[in-house]
This record gives sequence, C-alpha cells and structure tokens, in this order.
Amino acid sequence: MAQLVTETYAGALYEVGVDAGMLESIYEEFKAVVEIFESELDFFELFKTPKIANEEKKQIVQDVFGDKVQTELVNFLKVLIDKRRTYYVIGIFEAFEVKFKKHFKMETALVTTVQALSDEQESTLKVQLSEMTGLTISIKNIIDESVIGGMLIQIGDRVIDNTLKRRLGDLKESLNGLVV
Repeated sequence: MAQLVTETYAGALYEVGVDAGMLESIYEEFKAVVEIFESELDFFELFKTPKIANEEKKQIVQDVFGDKVQTELVNFLKVLIDKRRTYYVIGIFEAFEVKFKKHFKMETALVTTVQALSDEQESTLKVQLSEMTGLTISIKNIIDESVIGGMLIQIGDRVIDNTLKRRLGDLKESLNGLVV
C-alpha cells in the first residue's frame, strides 16, 4: 500500500513538473521542504497529525511555504493534506527523486573507502564512472575501515568490489581449496 501511494503521488508531481517545465525547481524545492520536515520534527508531526483540521494545516503550509516555493508544490502539499497522505511525504519525495534522476540520467554512486576521497580522486572517479555508465554521477563517500583498502562502488544494482578485504577473502578461499 505504501509503495503504491508514494509512486502514485510522486508520478503525479513528476508529470506536473515536466508539463510545466519546472521539474528541476520543483525537485530542489521539494528537497528543501523534506529537509525542513526532517530537521523540524515538531513541525513535521503537526503536518502529519489528524488532530489538526485540514484547513488549518493547509493555512500553515500556505503561510510557511507560500512565498518560498512554486505554487504547484504548495498545492501538491495541500492535496496530500486533503487526501490524508501527509504521513507518506518523505517516501513520496524519495520516489519523486528516483523519477527526477532517471529523467536527467543521473545516479548516485555509493563509494566505500577506508578514508575520505580527496576532491581530485572524487572528480576523477566521477568522470570514469560517468564514461562507464553513460550517466551523470554524483558520489556519496562512505568511510568504513573494514574494507582495509581499495574501494567498493555501488551504482544502482551494480557493484564493483575492488577492496583489499574481498581480495584477501578470495585468497583465503583459494588457499583453503589447496590440497597439501
């Protein structure tokens, strides 16, 4: 049920953004709204609670976001209030973000390393991964000392494991297979 709700509403907002030629601005503004909800939990609870009348919530949304984001996004938030779907707003954003990135052929690569990548390493890796995938790549660097060395790259459902941890594991497996 939750996935159906998030996909349906995300799809509707995506279509509005494409049709109006405002997909990028709606994405950026929706992202900012979600960041506010995630950082201001009391405000988010107020947005979600059924204890406050819908008209009052819509007025709050209008007052807080009305002059800061596109009218289409404010109206979308009001529809979520009317349809009692405010609980799903973060999931809706996540589904919308997937559609947005697919539209612009963008993907985030999760790059796990033992220490943070330098700006130069990150830039070089972005170029290499973009050439390999044909997508515009952004990098999220995850620090994990258990990889020992090298890097683990995840792009969507693709994984490139060039970690020392994996190579040592492979060596162990091959040594265990030797008969002495």
